[in-house]
Amino acid sequence: MTPPRWRFAVTTSCPAHAKVIAYHDIQAVTPVALSVWTGKWRIWGTSSPRYWWHLDWSRPQKDMALILDLGRPVQPVITPDDPELVAGIIEERRRPLP
Repeated sequence: MTPPRWRFAVTTSCPAHAKVIAYHDIQAVTPVALSVWTGKWRIWGTSSPRYWWHLDWSRPQKDMALILDLGRPVQPVITPDDPELVAGIIEERRRPLP
């Protein structure tokens, strides 16, 4: 999984520098309602060392974010256009095959 426009602060917008997250590394997906207090106006980066928000210029128009628990101190937060669909896809693909 490559979150859209996910970049490290010191890189350019080159896709070669995108952060890639393997589905099997995602331990949980937690939906969170966006508000002024929960990141609705956070365009990129972090103000809390626990979360990292990918670059999303349209985040102020969105109502839901997904926190990806990778079992690490910093958890990526994504804001897809259809969070329910994306959460379902992640849940389906992160499970081991029978």
